[in-house]
Amino acid sequence: MQNLALRDSSDKLYNDEFMTHYNNLQLALASDNGLTSDINAIELYDEITALQRRFNDTETNPRIILEYICENQLVELFPNTYISLRILLTLPVTAATGERSFSKLKIIKNYLQSTMSQDRLVGLAMISIEKEFVYNMDMEEVVSDFANAKARKVKF
Repeated sequence: MQNLALRDSSDKLYNDEFMTHYNNLQLALASDNGLTSDINAIELYDEITALQRRFNDTETNPRIILEYICENQLVELFPNTYISLRILLTLPVTAATGERSFSKLKIIKNYLQSTMSQDRLVGLAMISIEKEFVYNMDMEEVVSDFANAKARKVKF
């Protein structure tokens, strides 16, 4: 937010620079025909100016501002900022995660010669991609849950 904050409303060059960025974002989020956009650049400018007053002297980051908007139910008051921050925070910093997913999928599919169902393939891919999470799981509990779910006990 500090990067987007306006230094002084009398600093016209600085304000124009931000408006250029806001307009570019509005164009990037516009529909194919260009008539509608997910955000309005002028309203985004006003919203960020208002939020700047709230976070004036505190150290903030986009996540903190988004949490503030959500926790205080201010989404309708700052809709353009809310949308912009959600987009910003969901974009990956690098393409490594996406590339890793495709790379793991290729390894899994080659190893099993494409003889599995889609559900099993997705499950194996998730385990392979999220291996740090899997290593920290209690395997005895997983096996117990699986055994209980798949138990074929016949009562006589």
